[in-house]
Amino acid sequence: MEESPLDHLIRIHKALAHPVRVRILAMLRGGELCVCQLNAVIGLAPSTISAHLGELKDAGLIGERKEGRWVHYRLVAAEVRKDALAALWPALAADPLIADDAAFFYLGELVESGRAEDLFTRPREPRTEAYVTGRFG
Repeated sequence: MEESPLDHLIRIHKALAHPVRVRILAMLRGGELCVCQLNAVIGLAPSTISAHLGELKDAGLIGERKEGRWVHYRLVAAEVRKDALAALWPALAADPLIADDAAFFYLGELVESGRAEDLFTRPREPRTEAYVTGRFG
């Protein structure tokens, strides 16, 4: 039996009813991530993060791509997801925990790209704001 629109909407909202899942969604706005990357920020057991990812996947909010033994997660580009999450992003724009999560990835990008000196010469606010609001320039 096909799921009704009401049932699907309820499943989406249940998935959004946990702060860890909302943090995961906010982190995935920056692109694909694997469980180990999410774990480094959130600090929960990988099995717990995987359970949260399962809830988000069942709700149709995220998808996965397997590469060897790694599974990379991403936001799904579906109209229903966009509509369901549209109100979420502005509400999170001023949340300090979401900003800290974004800063963690920004710092990692600087180190990985060999631009660690930017930590001392460039403020993190423009990247953090873009990450939270989704407006990358």
